[in-house]
Amino acid sequence: MNARTQSSLRMWTIGLAAAIAAIGLTAHAALAQTLAPGDQPEQPRQPRIGQPLPTNPEDDDGHAHGLSTAKVGAAPGIGDQITFAGPGVLFDTPSYNFGRLQAGAPVRHDFWFHNPGTEPLVIENVKPGCGCTTAGSWDREILPGETGRIPISLSTQKFSGKVSKTINIQTNAKEAKTMILRIEGEVWQPVQLAPTSAVFGTLTGDLASKPMTKELTLTNNMDTPLEIKSVNSPNPVFRAEITPIEPGKKFKVIVTALPPIPSGSVTAQIKVATNLPQMPEVVVPASAYMPAPVQLRPQRLPLPPASPNAYERQVQIKNNTGKAITISDLKCTDPSVTVELVAPPETGVTPKAETARVATLSPGATSKLDYILKLKFPANYQAPPTGAQVTMRTDVQSAESLTVHMQPSAIRPRTPGAPLTPRIVQPTQPQGPTPEPTTPTKQ
Repeated sequence: MNARTQSSLRMWTIGLAAAIAAIGLTAHAALAQTLAPGDQPEQPRQPRIGQPLPTNPEDDDGHAHGLSTAKVGAAPGIGDQITFAGPGVLFDTPSYNFGRLQAGAPVRHDFWFHNPGTEPLVIENVKPGCGCTTAGSWDREILPGETGRIPISLSTQKFSGKVSKTINIQTNAKEAKTMILRIEGEVWQPVQLAPTSAVFGTLTGDLASKPMTKELTLTNNMDTPLEIKSVNSPNPVFRAEITPIEPGKKFKVIVTALPPIPSGSVTAQIKVATNLPQMPEVVVPASAYMPAPVQLRPQRLPLPPASPNAYERQVQIKNNTGKAITISDLKCTDPSVTVELVAPPETGVTPKAETARVATLSPGATSKLDYILKLKFPANYQAPPTGAQVTMRTDVQSAESLTVHMQPSAIRPRTPGAPLTPRIVQPTQPQGPTPEPTTPTKQ
C-alpha cells in the first residue's frame, strides 16, 4: 500500500468516527425529548432552609430514612437524618453564635424550624436555662410541611468573657420530646474586673482574727485613659485600695477583710467611680462567711415515734474558735434521756462524767476542737408534746449558752396488734328506678 492510499484510508477513518459521534448525540437528544418528565434521572437535591428533607424515591412512607447524626439532647437541625413517625421538628440553626459584643448590647435571635412529619407539631414549652435568657411568643402548632419560629433574647449586661446559654424545648414529637437550643458568644466590658469578685470563703480559727486580702485586676478596654475618681465600700468589714499598674489602662485592686467580722454571711458592693461615660461605675463584690464560734449540728433534733427498742442520737459540737474550749453544765429537761459528752478517741481526752445527766470535758493539751454529744433514749420513749431541750455552757464569750431542741415527730406509727380504725363511709341510698309520682284521685 503506497503513501497516497494510506493517507486516504486515515482520512476515511476519521470521518467515520465523527459521523458515529454525531449520530450518537442526535439519538441521545431525541431520546431525552421523548422521555416524560417523571422518567428523567433524578439529581441529588439539597434541602432548603425551612423545607423538609428529600425522601428516598424507593420509600413510600414519605419519611427520610437513615441513622440519626444529631447529638443526644441537641435539637435536630437541617442535615440530620431522622425518621419522624407523626409530628416532626427540624431546626435551621439549633446553635447560634452572636460573635463578640460589648456588655449591655441586647442579643435577639429567631430559631426557625419546620415540621417534616405527617401530623401537627406542638411546641409545648420553651424554658431558658437562666433568668438572663427569655423567650418571646413562639409558634405553638405547626402543620406538616409548615415553618415556625422561637424568638430568644439574651441580656448581656452582667457578662464578661465567653457566654453559653441553653434553652430547653418540649414538643409532642415522639423522636424529639425534649431538645436543647444554644446561644453563645463573647461579651467584653468597657472596664473588666478579674476575678469578678473578692470571695474570702469561710473564716474559722486564726483566719477570723487577722486581716486578709484578695487581689484583683481592673483593665480598661476603651481608648480613653481610665481615671479612678473614688472608691467606696458600704461595709466597714471590707476596705478597697486601687493602685495603677499601667496608668490609664490597668490597675491593681486590693480588697481587705478587717476583723472583727460578725457571724453569718457578710457582703459588700464596693463601688469604683470612673471617668468613662460607657462605664461610670465599676462594682467589686466582696463576701465572707463567719460561722458561729461554737455550732450545734443539728441544733434541732427531730425524734422518731415511740420505738420498742432503746436508741441513741448524736449532735456534733463544732468549735470554730481555733483553740480548746470547756463545756460544762450539761443538762436535759427530760430526766429519762441520758446525755454524755465525749471527744473522739484519737484526741486522748477522756470526759469526766459527774452524773448521768451532767458532764464536763477537760480539753487539756489536745488540738482536737470538735466533740460529740450522745443522747440515749429508753425503749418506748415518748417525747413530751412540747419537746425537750439539752442545755450547756461554754467558756467562749459569744457562746456562753447553747441549746439543742428536741421535737417529737408529727407521725406516730400504729401500735403492733392494735386494730385499724375503720374508715367511716356515709350510707348511700339504693340506686333503683325512681317510682312514678301518684296522681291523687278526685273524690
